[in-house]
Amino acid sequence: RFYVSSQLSWVWAYIDVPEGWAEIVFVYLRDGAVAGEDRALIGEVGWEGTSLADTSCSACPIGKQSVAGSDRCSSCEDGQVFHVPTGQCKACAPNHYALPGMTTCLPRPVCTGVDYAAVFGECKASGKRDKHFEWLDPRVCEGGINLPPAHADVTCAPCEPGQYRQGAQCLNCPPGHYGHGSVDEPCEICAAGNHAPLERHISKFEQQLPDGFTTGCVGSCGSEGWRGHGMFLDSGAHHVAPAASWLQFSVHMKYPGALRFLFSLSCDEKLAMLNVSVDGHHEPLTIDCRNTTSHHVSGTPPPPDGHHSEKTWHHVPLSRGTHTIRWTYYRHSNPESGHRPASPWPHLPNFHHP
Repeated sequence: RFYVSSQLSWVWAYIDVPEGWAEIVFVYLRDGAVAGEDRALIGEVGWEGTSLADTSCSACPIGKQSVAGSDRCSSCEDGQVFHVPTGQCKACAPNHYALPGMTTCLPRPVCTGVDYAAVFGECKASGKRDKHFEWLDPRVCEGGINLPPAHADVTCAPCEPGQYRQGAQCLNCPPGHYGHGSVDEPCEICAAGNHAPLERHISKFEQQLPDGFTTGCVGSCGSEGWRGHGMFLDSGAHHVAPAASWLQFSVHMKYPGALRFLFSLSCDEKLAMLNVSVDGHHEPLTIDCRNTTSHHVSGTPPPPDGHHSEKTWHHVPLSRGTHTIRWTYYRHSNPESGHRPASPWPHLPNFHHP
């Protein structure tokens, strides 16, 4: 539990620690201001998972179970759910599935376009690369569509704005230069009376997340966090309440600036919500699951349920230093019918920050 002078209250911070010896270091960084009495306080430190005696019994996290006398909680393997009367994991019936953490076996949904993604090979010096399609892991669907055929020697994706291509590589423009990321188009120098601000643009999201991004999911998750679909990210599919699928991005600001991201929502406020936080503080969005429209976004899959909002830019001012931005999709309820359609999801098609 910690407190800094710019905050109004104490804040809890949680850190995942792997097995073995670990060294935790707290570093206070002064932002350079000469006025004020900035400081950080640590009010409480605690940890669990050691040989020390417990102080109380704690409820298992969502999606995990235990039997009497347990010192830890666990979840069943794929295709199994916890059977309370016997205290053992029980296999699902045919044509049903359960992912680790789920408490109920569910019918396998029919495969659609949200269940696979394009996979690209390395860009070659010729500016070409190979493309094929793979089912997203974990695959819970069956039947429906088949994977599209593979393609050889498709054009490499353009570099991001602020970069230029050199053979198979995308390189950043040197300071004072700018570029649009086009093939065979070198960066140009800014003329006198102009400047090229230090910026980074991200608009392509393949299965491997860009540098600085991490993801995960807690609860009854249908996928292992957020997924890249080429031109956008989504929060995953087939989540069952309760579930929280998160995407985190860390950025170091050399100068004060801002982060902008383009997003849209396909959700029902009775079932789900999207939360955005900056350095642990909630960031209100201009649209949410209560005020989305039925307009469909061109170039993205049709919404699986609920309504789909128009793409909207959101602007977050950032001070100099390192910041953590976190997007969390919460599935808090399931349809009353008990038959769960594909999860509604947010899309994040574009990022931009100095």
